[in-house]
Amino acid sequence: MVIQLLISIVALLVIINAVAKLRQKTFTLTVFIIWISLWIAMGVVVWYPNISTIVAHVLHIGRGADAVLYISLIVIFYLLFRTTARLEKLHQDVTKLARAIAIASKKEKQ
Repeated sequence: MVIQLLISIVALLVIINAVAKLRQKTFTLTVFIIWISLWIAMGVVVWYPNISTIVAHVLHIGRGADAVLYISLIVIFYLLFRTTARLEKLHQDVTKLARAIAIASKKEKQ
């Protein structure tokens, strides 16, 4: 019961933070919907653990906790991949910008 309350409080705080970030336009609507969906799903599974068992049986996994763990790992690895790809793109953009500034400053000196 204590862990359910703790996770529910954390989920509520994250949802409130996500709403604030959406209002500040720090989050896009797509990111907001995904973030809220994940935390609402977590809250539902915490209070109704039989749902994870049903999902586990549909996926042919033995226990609900295992299904939650596998799905969580898949989501984490996907998000890590997306973050790495965006970081690499940002690195390439900064490199192009630095080259353009260096070329422009060299032409100004001549």
